[in-house]
Amino acid sequence: MKTKNFSVCFDVQGTLIEEDQVCEPIFALLKAFLDLGADVYIWSGGGLKTAEKAAERLGLKGSVLCIEKGSMNPDMTIDDTRVSFGRVNMKVQGDGL
Repeated sequence: MKTKNFSVCFDVQGTLIEEDQVCEPIFALLKAFLDLGADVYIWSGGGLKTAEKAAERLGLKGSVLCIEKGSMNPDMTIDDTRVSFGRVNMKVQGDGL
């Protein structure tokens, strides 16, 4: 089943990467959304360059779009801080879901 027009934004610092380590459960969730055909974005409170560096480090360059945090209103956000940019906003612990 391919998801169409579903957008999800993942935060980098404290969500996908915690203390310089990849958070495997969150990364697996991101890959599952990609496999479903969702439009996946990553952002960072540290700015666009931080998101771009993370995409490269995680091997996601070309698979995800890097954007400024809060620059869009996706269907879902996944972040370690409370945000209200998406229709659904999931606050996660840095060590996983």
